Amino acid sequence: MKIYPSDPSNVKVLAYDLFELLGLNALSEEEKEKYIDQFIVITVDFFLQGKISTNLSAEQMKSLMSKYGEVTAENFDAFLTEISELVPDSAELFTEALAETKLRVVSDHTKRLKQKWEEKLNAETDEAKKTDYQSKITQCEENLKQIIAGNFEQVNLPNKV
Repeated sequence: MKIYPSDPSNVKVLAYDLFELLGLNALSEEEKEKYIDQFIVITVDFFLQGKISTNLSAEQMKSLMSKYGEVTAENFDAFLTEISELVPDSAELFTEALAETKLRVVSDHTKRLKQKWEEKLNAETDEAKKTDYQSKITQCEENLKQIIAGNFEQVNLPNKV
């Protein structure tokens, strides 16, 4: 299961704050923690299914799943330590999974934001608002190009819909 093209240059996305890339800086610390918990679950699932499963036996996978269930911030370090004992290059594989997941989350968020602005544009009758919505759509399209190109410093999402 590949969720984003694997490319060593994609790892540079890890240097950028997820909430800045998503335009969600204004979230409270509690909301950010919940978001990060969900992000960890998605990343670990992709890591297990897309990166590690071919390196582990069915018994080892079953053992990990029963021991950790859903990996959370609390058991994350222990999970990674155990995986690293089973799969020598797991740190590199996890870094790839983390970068690919972050890229997918940022891309998908930008696409959803663009779609919401398009819906608002289609429902709007006021020309000034239509022009504003169209500029936000254009900005989302530009951001998608920058994300794909790996120019994360140029990603600037318009305000939430």
